[in-house]
Amino acid sequence: MKKLSILFAVLLLSLSLVAQPNNVSDVIQDGDDNIADVLQKGDLNTALIEQYGYLNEAIIGQIGNENYNTTYQEGEGNYASSTELGDGNTFATPEPPNFEFIPLWKQFQLGDGNVAEIDVVGSYNNLAQYQEGNGNVAVTATIAGSQNASVIVQQGDGNYSDVTIEGDDNLACNEQRGDFNESQIIQFDQFNVACVSQLGSANYSLVDQMGIANESYVKQSGFGNYSTVEQHIGGNLAEVTQIGMDHSSTVWQDGLTNTAVVVQQFATP
Repeated sequence: MKKLSILFAVLLLSLSLVAQPNNVSDVIQDGDDNIADVLQKGDLNTALIEQYGYLNEAIIGQIGNENYNTTYQEGEGNYASSTELGDGNTFATPEPPNFEFIPLWKQFQLGDGNVAEIDVVGSYNNLAQYQEGNGNVAVTATIAGSQNASVIVQQGDGNYSDVTIEGDDNLACNEQRGDFNESQIIQFDQFNVACVSQLGSANYSLVDQMGIANESYVKQSGFGNYSTVEQHIGGNLAEVTQIGMDHSSTVWQDGLTNTAVVVQQFATP
C-alpha cells in the first residue's frame, strides 16, 4: 500500500508539471545584423518574430497572461517595439469601415526605415500596425484601458500616424495610402469611434474625442487637405469628406448628440 501511495504521488506530480502554463517565443532571422529581443513574464504568452533583410530590430515585452504578439519585418533598418502590461492583448480583429483588408500580423513592416511602436497598459486590447513602404511611422499607445481596438495601415512613404487611447471599448482606425500624410487620434473615456482614411499626399487629420459614444469619420482624397474634429461630452457624430486639394475643415462639438456633415470637393466643370 505504501508503494502504491508513492507511485500515486509521483503520478500526480508529473501531471501537474505537464499542466503548468508555458510561454512561447519563436524567432526567425534571415539576413545580417538583425536584432530580436523578447521578454515574457507571466503565463500563456506568445511572441513570434520574423526578420528578413538587414539591420532590422524587433522588441516584444509581455508582462501578464495570455498576450499574443506577432512581428514581421522585411527590408532594411526597420524598427518595431511592442510592450504589453496586462492580460489577453492581441492583434486587431474588428473590421474598420472601408478598409480593404485586416492585417494578419500585430506589427508588419515591408520596406526600409519604418518605425512601429505599441505601448499597452491594460487588458484585452486588440491592436495592429501594417507598414508597406519607406520611412513610415506608426505609434499606438493604450494607457490604463481595456477592450480597445486600433488598426493602422500605411502604404507609401513618409506617413505618420499616432493613436492615443485612455479608457475602455474605444475603436481607432487609420488608413494612409500615399506619401507624407499625417493623422492623430486621441480618445478619452468609453465607446468612442474614430476612423480616418487618407488617400493621396500631404493630408492632415486630427480627431480628439473626450466623452462617451462619440463617432468621427474622416475621408481625405487628394493633396494638402486639412481636417480637425474635436468632440466633447457624448453621442456626437462628425463626418468629413474632402476630395481634391487644399481644403480646410474644423468641427467642434461640445454637448450631446450633435451631428456635423462636411463635404468639400472641386466644382465639376
